[in-house]
Amino acid sequence: MNVKCRFSSIPEGTTEWEELILVDFVSKIPVLGLLILECGMFPPLSVFNEFLLKGEMDAGMSGSCQWQQIQVNEMEYRSLVADLEKNLGKKLVDNDKLRHVSTFEKWYSGALSVYSNSKR
Repeated sequence: MNVKCRFSSIPEGTTEWEELILVDFVSKIPVLGLLILECGMFPPLSVFNEFLLKGEMDAGMSGSCQWQQIQVNEMEYRSLVADLEKNLGKKLVDNDKLRHVSTFEKWYSGALSVYSNSKR
């Protein structure tokens, strides 16, 4: 699956619209990429789809991203997680406390809390 998207940051400005494969798109999203790389966490399918329907993410000084609104099915989601794990060289964490969260904002906040508590 390809995603039509564009990114912007303060020093570089806004890029042209481009199509990226899903795994590359997800890895480049400022906030989500951080949680994947630093925390090894990824949202459940329902939360991920809620996020994808937003069509944009503004991460302040970390930049922003706009994309064509999409949804992924269970098979595409599993394939994406497998690709992310392959790129990371490790399994992504599935945290029981975050499994039933319904929005990306709540999941993101909870994921940061879990991550910061694990570093203490």
